Amino acid sequence: MLPWLIPQWKKAIANFDGRIILPLGWIVLVLIFFSASPGKRGVYILPALPMLALITAPYLPALLNHRYMGFCA
Repeated sequence: MLPWLIPQWKKAIANFDGRIILPLGWIVLVLIFFSASPGKRGVYILPALPMLALITAPYLPALLNHRYMGFCA
């Protein structure tokens, strides 16, 4: 879904949509903070996943109706 979400997120950022900007900022901060950690573990990314779900949710109906997703005939 990410290839179809990125253009939508760019539009939201250009329109200063706080529903997308704040959770996306959280994801970036989590990635930066835990990338600096000497012990790289997969569980460190877990705090970013709920925010990813929140910024995906407004666009989910449009994504599910996208003809290239393969979900709809």
